[in-house]
This record gives sequence, structure tokens and C-alpha cells, in this order.
Amino acid sequence: MNAIFYKLRTGIHWNALPKSLGASSTVHDRFQEWQNAGVFKQMWQTGVIKYDEVKGIEWEWQIIDACITKSPLGGEATGPNPVDRAKSGTKRSLLTDGRGVPLGLVVAGSNRHDMKLTESTLESTIVERPPVTEEAPQEKNGQTQL
Repeated sequence: MNAIFYKLRTGIHWNALPKSLGASSTVHDRFQEWQNAGVFKQMWQTGVIKYDEVKGIEWEWQIIDACITKSPLGGEATGPNPVDRAKSGTKRSLLTDGRGVPLGLVVAGSNRHDMKLTESTLESTIVERPPVTEEAPQEKNGQTQL
């Protein structure tokens, strides 16, 4: 796990992992296995639940932002990048609470318009959204929902 976190934090290639962290092929194999088993999603969900218990998720306001990144190896969630000569790319649409804690994420082809990802980004919330009440209103389309 330390080797995986090191790779994700530094952005180095799998083959460039320091030998002290283990064989790069083994680390990559574990990463793939754990990704397919949902380990990282469960870690994210557990972290958000713990954050909610300690600090409290800011449900009154949420923010959605998206960015386009290169994806030279392709994959299911790629498309022609409209700002990079139609090279293969992805768009990540991220939902955060009012304090910037990530609550949801959608990855799609970079040619998808942000508005087309809004609904799926809202639905990707990793924890259950509390019901809207007068004491706990939420924003939707710029309007307070009660």
C-alpha cells in the first residue's frame, strides 16, 4: 500500500518505484486487484464518513468542477480532446462539499460537455445525502431547496 500511495503521490512510472518499496510488477498487480475489488472506493467512503462524524459534511453548498487530462493509452472513458488537437483524453468531473472534501467523481471522454456530466456527478456521491429539511436546506440550480 505504501508503494501505491508513493506512486500516486509522486506520479512516477510503475517501473521507477524504488526497489525498497517492492517489485514494481507486484505493486502494479496489487493495485489492479484492489482497484477491481473496490478497495480504494471503500477507503474513500470510509474517510468521508469519518470526516462527517468529526467535522461534518457541508451539505448546504456543493461545488462541481471538471478538468481535461491527456489519456494517451486510451480506455473506455476517453474521447477526442477538443483543446488538444483531438488527441485522446478524459474529463474528470468532481463534486466537493462547501469545504472542498471530494464527495463524488465521474470520468468521461474529454469531448463531453460539463453540463452533460452534471447529473451523473451529483449521483456519484460516495455517501448518502441527508434529507432536505428547513433546518438543513440544500442548493439546487441556485435555489434553496426545502
